[in-house]
Amino acid sequence: MLPADLSPASVGCIISLSILAAISSLAVALRFWSRTLTQYGLHIEDWLSLVALIFQHACVIVIFVSFINDEFEVDVYHAIPTSVLYLPRENFILTILYGISSTAIRL
Repeated sequence: MLPADLSPASVGCIISLSILAAISSLAVALRFWSRTLTQYGLHIEDWLSLVALIFQHACVIVIFVSFINDEFEVDVYHAIPTSVLYLPRENFILTILYGISSTAIRL
């Protein structure tokens, strides 16, 4: 459950990220399903797409936690001054997760 004091922009970002995460999960699930139906078999690129999906979901979780803890505010005019201290840490975590997922999907 989301806290009641979130800004509408933060709620919109959380909802849109949830929808995109569901669509990407559906795409990977359909990929696995189609490979099993055609008896083509699962190969390394299928498993790498699953690894990339897992790391992308980890990115989404980091962003969710940031929004809920008010560390990453969308509305700049109402941003908490201490939130600037947490942005480098979250940016570092997201960069690592994105680097792993994008490398995995391109292999």
